[in-house]
Amino acid sequence: MDNIFLSLQACMLEILRQKEGNLYKTPHLGKAKLQRAKRLPVSLSCSRDLYEAAIVLLRATSRGSELLFDSSSI
Repeated sequence: MDNIFLSLQACMLEILRQKEGNLYKTPHLGKAKLQRAKRLPVSLSCSRDLYEAAIVLLRATSRGSELLFDSSSI
């Protein structure tokens, strides 16, 4: 189950990097190797710059989703 959620998180990060859409290459994280080495992360994080760029994009598209995020709390 952890592998599935890590893949999902990696795909969401790629979507943010691409500025939405699904024209991205599915990232290869080497999860099996990390799991064997007992280094498989529980979650992935993104940079503050990527997060803020995503908020700017949401506000520019007037989708209202940015109301879910308070960037001042980061």
